[in-house]
Amino acid sequence: MLNAANLCPSPYPVQQRVFELTRDIDADPSSHNRKKFADLREVARCALAEYLGARPEEIAIVRNTSEGNNMVINGLTFEPGDEVIIWDENHPTATDARLASLEE
Repeated sequence: MLNAANLCPSPYPVQQRVFELTRDIDADPSSHNRKKFADLREVARCALAEYLGARPEEIAIVRNTSEGNNMVINGLTFEPGDEVIIWDENHPTATDARLASLEE
């Protein structure tokens, strides 16, 4: 389940793990303790890559769908005459100002 702008509930096991990790960091916010979170993220990224049949460097773990959409949108280079088609049911964050400027 994707988290679209912090509006989608997480599955219960995910909630519990987030609570557990939040309690951990709250108990010890030292840089030594925080380092393990980067290691956990890399383990998750490798597991996702294997599940999807991709390479880990092809996987980006982001906070929510809005952040992922904006990373892609802001990474595109548009040229005069390029056309962008957006579905009318698209998430509002995908209608970035850079896309709107193409209409001018």
